[in-house]
Amino acid sequence: MKTVNLKQRTAAVASAISITFAIVWALSSYAYAPPAATEASQAAGKLMLQKTCS
Repeated sequence: MKTVNLKQRTAAVASAISITFAIVWALSSYAYAPPAATEASQAAGKLMLQKTCS
């Protein structure tokens, strides 16, 4: 089996890191709701609590 040189190893590490960051960046949109939707749902929840308590 041939050994890889430093240039090939560096390219492989760089591509692995870039692919990992691309996957994390793509999946991060699922973890956090958009700010507008979050604020609206919290406001609606507070309004419902005020109506049920009074």
